[in-house]
Amino acid sequence: MGTLEGVAPVLSKLRGASWSREAEVDGGLVRPLLTTLGWELNSSNTEVWTRLTEDMARLWSYPSGRMRRDYVLSPEAGQVLHVEVKLSWGTPSSDVQLLLAQINRNDWDDTRSDGWKKDLALLLWGARSQNGRRAALVDENRLLIFDWEGSWKVTAQAQLFQDPPEAVYAALRLLEPAALARMV
Repeated sequence: MGTLEGVAPVLSKLRGASWSREAEVDGGLVRPLLTTLGWELNSSNTEVWTRLTEDMARLWSYPSGRMRRDYVLSPEAGQVLHVEVKLSWGTPSSDVQLLLAQINRNDWDDTRSDGWKKDLALLLWGARSQNGRRAALVDENRLLIFDWEGSWKVTAQAQLFQDPPEAVYAALRLLEPAALARMV
């Protein structure tokens, strides 16, 4: 299980880092954090392909009917967690809340075009398609955690390099395997 003492050095080492690609954010930040939190990462839970319904594949222009997820994690007898890594996602919280309201009404039309709306829609739709109740989006500065309780809501958010370490760790703890096991 991760600890504040385990997470703090990862974040401290990366403070002020410059990222130019999502793969750098993933390998340099997200993967070390997930490992520190207690996840054993391997080919069965990283870069996972999940199926799309025909309607959603058409909406998002996925001819194969499949989409790639960065991480699909599940502890034994626990909930599935979808984690998506982005570069400079940085969308204002108020815009996220407006899009969540649309998605919760099953209104996906604004998510057709590439961009932050589609990124969030793919994450949340992918999680629900596997009966997941938690999803997280991480960019080089921010962590957003979403929970499904009949509708999607923002459960936690943290500015990884600006918020106090205790606040960041409180949000990260929601991604620990034990936290998902308790969601059953």
